[in-house]
Amino acid sequence: MTNVTRTELEALSKEELIDRLLTEQRRRRQQQRRLVLTGFVLALLVVGLFSFRAVTRWRTRPTYEPIQGWMNIPHIARAYDVPPRVLAEALGLPPDHPDRRPIEVIAKEQDRDLDLVIALLNDAIRKATPPDRRPPPAGTTTTVLNPSSTQTPTP
Repeated sequence: MTNVTRTELEALSKEELIDRLLTEQRRRRQQQRRLVLTGFVLALLVVGLFSFRAVTRWRTRPTYEPIQGWMNIPHIARAYDVPPRVLAEALGLPPDHPDRRPIEVIAKEQDRDLDLVIALLNDAIRKATPPDRRPPPAGTTTTVLNPSSTQTPTP
């Protein structure tokens, strides 16, 4: 009980004193609940933010999967982190809007072999991607070296 003098306490009856104590306890419990609830909501927001960032990075990361006939230009562009217009221009398509047809359909309509279309797309990807971000050649596996584990030759 805050700001109550001793004479005021002596003047209160037992029932009033108990009532004031219970009211004070309820108020403190409500403050504690609000504090815990606020902390819980803040923790949920932080978890939600990092989850959103992780999912968006995972969905937009380059996958470098080999190009196949069922893929369309926007899918390949997203998988290799290349603008769709670069791929459309490589196939002689208008670059202003992405063509969502599978590349095997595009190859048939252009009377080209699917392997040739895939080679054209791979060449366009290679030219549009900086050397340090180029995908590995199809059918190869890559190993990541730990920079701290590499040994430098001693003189």
